[in-house]
Amino acid sequence: MSMSEVKAAAERVLEIAQAKRPLFADVRAQRLEGVRIFLKEAWEVERISREGLGLRVLTEEGVGFASSQSFTDEDLKALVERAFSEVGRGWPAGLRAILEAPVERSRVVYPVERRLDELSPKEKRERLAELLDRLGGTKKLRYHDHLEERVVMNSEGTVIEAIVPTIQLTVGAALPQGSFLRRFGRRGGLEVLFGGEIERFFQGFKADQELFSRHKEIRIRKDLPVLLDPVLFGSICEDACHGLEADLILAEGTWAADRLGERIGPDFLTIYDDPSLPQTNGGYLYDDEGSKADRMPLIDKGILRSYLHHRLTAPALGAKRSCNGRAFFVTDPLLVRMSNIVVAPGDYPKEELRTAEKRSILLKGSKYTERVDHRTGEFQIAIDQALLIESGEVIGYLPISSVSGNVQGLFIRLLALGNESVYISCTCQKGPMNTLALVGWVTPHALAAKGALKLRW
Repeated sequence: MSMSEVKAAAERVLEIAQAKRPLFADVRAQRLEGVRIFLKEAWEVERISREGLGLRVLTEEGVGFASSQSFTDEDLKALVERAFSEVGRGWPAGLRAILEAPVERSRVVYPVERRLDELSPKEKRERLAELLDRLGGTKKLRYHDHLEERVVMNSEGTVIEAIVPTIQLTVGAALPQGSFLRRFGRRGGLEVLFGGEIERFFQGFKADQELFSRHKEIRIRKDLPVLLDPVLFGSICEDACHGLEADLILAEGTWAADRLGERIGPDFLTIYDDPSLPQTNGGYLYDDEGSKADRMPLIDKGILRSYLHHRLTAPALGAKRSCNGRAFFVTDPLLVRMSNIVVAPGDYPKEELRTAEKRSILLKGSKYTERVDHRTGEFQIAIDQALLIESGEVIGYLPISSVSGNVQGLFIRLLALGNESVYISCTCQKGPMNTLALVGWVTPHALAAKGALKLRW
């Protein structure tokens, strides 16, 4: 189907839904065209093409959601009936939306330097093979790009149309001890495959190869201060910020519930959520409710100031609505999701952080979160590497596979933050269905006191 046909179907769904006189209704329509390329035992190329509709309705009894990837008139009527039949199963009765936000009408086309269709799938595979040739040892790669056309409209009159190109690349390789894994992503064209970001990745990988060739494994089990690189610190901040998502607070409680206005970190810790960063992996100009993107302060000088919201959680907690209603595809229920988590940089160059303590452990990279409990703030994260630092110099690497701790305990034990930040792309899963969201971190190095993390040897 063409996008004009998908949009017409969305208008028809909204018309049918409004005839039932809900308090509020919104419909999202999407069409994706793209390609996946990945390396297992051999190169595999898979084309992507799908479209769909998602309808959410709010009545006095609660909220209902349904989706469809079929577009006959009978299918559209059935979609509306399913949405109303689901009312009350996900949210308490009587929950009302904030309907006072200004009505938005906009058509957005994201700028690109190199179009996604500039290269054929075969040419993209050849470019990816060139990149892998620069890595030694065991290696893996997964690539995905798509051009998304999206429409969001609601019963208030909001209509947002967007054309959004997105690219995702995961590449990794083995080191003598541990591994090196990096994810790249952005809203835009083929810049990831040709830009400076991937060149910096290769420079860092080669530097690590050289470092491991000069040093040996050291086995000590001492409680030392830890220096977290931006990737690991960003991963921990992401786990922390799940505790600030209001739908989780309402559903089951989190470590941050009922703590607005409390000190949860040192006065040099400031964190905010910012989807408006241009062309970033976690960026967008409007969320999937049609709310215009804007920065949301979360922690200001160590004080917890606000939570992340969509239009249904904000009134339940008496808060201002933020622009964090998101769903990767229209068949996913719309949840409160972070975008780009930004940690304001501190005052110290990285070299000073390495010499701040006579001995410390530099923890690098985040493979994945092994365990996280948003109710308590407990987490465990598999890491890439651990290096022993003495008087600012690496003297060996440590056989540490993962780190664990509590986000509150880590924040309060922070000693300093670096003065330079790095942007890291990532994907985030949430909820019983593991729904996907594209996110990013803008984070510096972070130095924490001994005892801030538990190390798994």
